[in-house]
Amino acid sequence: MPWFNFRTSSAPTTTTAAPFPKPEFCGKYECPEYETEQLRGYELRTYRPSVWASAKVPSLDMEYWENGDDSIVAYMKLFNYIRGANDRNITVARTVPVVYSHEKDEVWMNFMIPANMSDNPPQPTDTDVQIYRADSDQYYVRYNKKAC
Repeated sequence: MPWFNFRTSSAPTTTTAAPFPKPEFCGKYECPEYETEQLRGYELRTYRPSVWASAKVPSLDMEYWENGDDSIVAYMKLFNYIRGANDRNITVARTVPVVYSHEKDEVWMNFMIPANMSDNPPQPTDTDVQIYRADSDQYYVRYNKKAC
């Protein structure tokens, strides 16, 4: 199963560390927890382990799925899963963000499973939806906060 893989090969010097700051874009929704270290021009995020529901995006044409034509297929499979298309017929709370992951010739859309369900998440009834456990990992981030 593919997962995030956006690392750099060498880290700038660390200046400070901070506990998980819930980003504004999370709003009322749960989102992945991480600790931060402020680096020169970057933020190093150490994400905690998490559980995700994943569905493969049917097309490999990047322009096609980025414009929504094919990503809606994966989105609807995941939406149906959180609306009860699972072995317990229960609703799974929404989380943010919706994450795309890429590996070789595959593109996946991913919804995070809420922490209170992560030990024993409901299993999808759609065979195109898979549950994936992500280990703790680190990512270097630089962004314009106005864009979030």
